[in-house]
Amino acid sequence: MITNDGMVKILDFGLAKLAGQIRLTRTGTTMGTVAYMPPEQARGEEADQRTDIWSLGVVLSEMLMGKLPFKGEYEQSVIYSILNEKPIPIGRIQPGIPIDLESIVTKAPAKNRADRYKNMAGYLLFTGRRGRTQPIHSLAVLPLTNLFGDPQQKYFVDGMTEALITELSQISALKVISRTSVMQHKGAKKPLPQIARELGVGAVIEGSVLRAGERVRISAQLIQATTDSRLWTESYERDLRDMLTLQSEVARAIAGEIKIKLTPQEEERLASARKVNPDAYQLYQKGRYLMSKATEPDLKKSIEYFEQAIEKDPTYAAPYASIADAYLLIGQMADLPLRDYASKAKNAVLKALEIDDTAGEAHSSLADIKFEVEWDWERSDKEFKRTIQLSPNYAYAYTLYSQLLNILGRHEEATEKAERAEELDPLNPFIYQNLSFRYYFARGYDKAIDHSRKFLEIDPNYWLNHWRLGLTYSAKGIYDQAIEELKKAIDLSEGSLECLPDLGKAYARSGKRAEALKILDKIEAESKKKHIPSCFFAPVYTGLGDKDHAFEYIEKLMQSMISV
Repeated sequence: MITNDGMVKILDFGLAKLAGQIRLTRTGTTMGTVAYMPPEQARGEEADQRTDIWSLGVVLSEMLMGKLPFKGEYEQSVIYSILNEKPIPIGRIQPGIPIDLESIVTKAPAKNRADRYKNMAGYLLFTGRRGRTQPIHSLAVLPLTNLFGDPQQKYFVDGMTEALITELSQISALKVISRTSVMQHKGAKKPLPQIARELGVGAVIEGSVLRAGERVRISAQLIQATTDSRLWTESYERDLRDMLTLQSEVARAIAGEIKIKLTPQEEERLASARKVNPDAYQLYQKGRYLMSKATEPDLKKSIEYFEQAIEKDPTYAAPYASIADAYLLIGQMADLPLRDYASKAKNAVLKALEIDDTAGEAHSSLADIKFEVEWDWERSDKEFKRTIQLSPNYAYAYTLYSQLLNILGRHEEATEKAERAEELDPLNPFIYQNLSFRYYFARGYDKAIDHSRKFLEIDPNYWLNHWRLGLTYSAKGIYDQAIEELKKAIDLSEGSLECLPDLGKAYARSGKRAEALKILDKIEAESKKKHIPSCFFAPVYTGLGDKDHAFEYIEKLMQSMISV
């Protein structure tokens, strides 16, 4: 209400407050104006100060949007809306409001009291900055919120999250958690300090993406994990063709806010983003979204999107690099030899590096080709080092590099790289089990077993972990447990043939020769249906003590590995 002298007053508000020792809103009653009534009052439950915070949030929403967030034609329909319906995101109605205010107006009227502020002290000052209690050297970009109102735009928002992670990952003085781990917190209702602890970071970035036609608005805020306090907030709006510039700008702003020192090379890379064809950018994001699903059909479809992006903008390096990654992933899961896909991957990655030699992930793909296909381990070593120099937070590169280092006999370095990968992507099961395998190769069998068993507490059904655990038990001569784990791996992987050679070897070493020979027969039968690498036979023959046949299949494998 506005008084005669122009003062604004809020009336009909605060029924949950105490009047002396008597609570005006009692359990079992629904006193108050319905439109401003929180869910707990509508259900006749006990109220507390967070009840008032709900009503404050509704009033602020109404002031900013010009309409109530929950409404209906009659009282019961309003109550139904309050109890069951989500309000329209305020940023969609008023896209220009400060992100601090948008955050408050979203959190204050949360349906669950535990999700609201405990009190409003300080939150309505909108200073945007608060004092830090400790320096920040690590952060995670949580999945950005989709304000499009269109589920079909999910790929675009997830792509923006990944792009921001990639930009920040170029900063060597900052630990940035990888996409795989942060995406596991998408839609999570956990408190931010808990998420930060699980990811091992000192701060998180939250934000939202809103697109209208060719314009995109990103709102981001930096939150210190230990205090759950907002340190920085900003909104950016650009055309689609300026998305690469926008991503770099946000990354530089965050680095400046937490006082992270950039090297001259990092400054130059972050400042040199180019314009991109809007259609090419969207096709690329669709491809990355499908690629993240990591199934063979999705990977093949992602390549189609990357190729369409290149048609729109032949000077856009990112789609070439992603084509290379997609082909390498397909090669690892397809029936054809990896070299059949590696030549396509190599052509694409060389084109990416021709356009942009500072693309760290492209150098990683080239290193992988040199390592796994061409066996040029010296060049692979150099390319992995170049990758880490350009993208010091790229967890997958550390994982691949650790595998090369084991082959080169540099086991201590291999373990260090695998441990670094796990720090950067702590919830990624593939990277977690890779560290177990590095311990295995360094003959730290007990450490490998302990690490694998810890992951069973997180995910008891990840077949690759059971496979690695079975291998380690076998190396220690604990064959009964090895066989048990390897059989679990086969069952959980829906009959993957990759575990069969090690199961056959464990049978043979434990004296179960008949079972080992059955495994050989099965591998032989499958090889008549599709391509089976020669190395599948050698472990079983080794376990049986038949070294001649083992070396025969190793020689066949060597002959098949023709450089591309």
